[in-house]
Amino acid sequence: MMRFDPLLRRALKDLEARSLRRQLRPLQLTPDQVLHRGQAITDFSSNDYLGLSGHRLLRERSAEWAMQHGTGARASRLVSGTLDLHERVENRLAQFKGTEAALLFASGWQANAAVLPALFRLAKEQTGEAPLVFCDRLNHASMHQAVPPPASDRSGSGIMTSTIWRVCLYGIPICQVCALS
Repeated sequence: MMRFDPLLRRALKDLEARSLRRQLRPLQLTPDQVLHRGQAITDFSSNDYLGLSGHRLLRERSAEWAMQHGTGARASRLVSGTLDLHERVENRLAQFKGTEAALLFASGWQANAAVLPALFRLAKEQTGEAPLVFCDRLNHASMHQAVPPPASDRSGSGIMTSTIWRVCLYGIPICQVCALS
């Protein structure tokens, strides 16, 4: 590993010189706030954008569930099975939403990675054509990841030869984009 040290040092210096070196910033988390160097800050970048991690009732219920069911994450439900807990929560959610069923995912990324490709595949099976997808560059990365490239943009080796298969809108009025199709 030591033979890479000079290369790594040089790369880090280069990033630093261009103000691109990222560093971890220590924070303190309390149930009510996030502190940086003792100052309360508003955290706009975490997955706790609704601020629910500090909600008293949710903390109490989480503690009850942990004591009752443990804290292990297990594997995915397809691998290690669906628990009665999953089914109960999904049934209650479906009733609340007035739908036939509900399916919970561990994260928004996981939902986009599972649902969007399934919808695109279904659209192609039903119409015979791949759907035209307009995806704004500011959409979450999981949505960009879920948009499939058309077969014409793959070489015989299966390696993507072009990244232009995604239509990204860069402030162009939608009527102009539609006129191109």
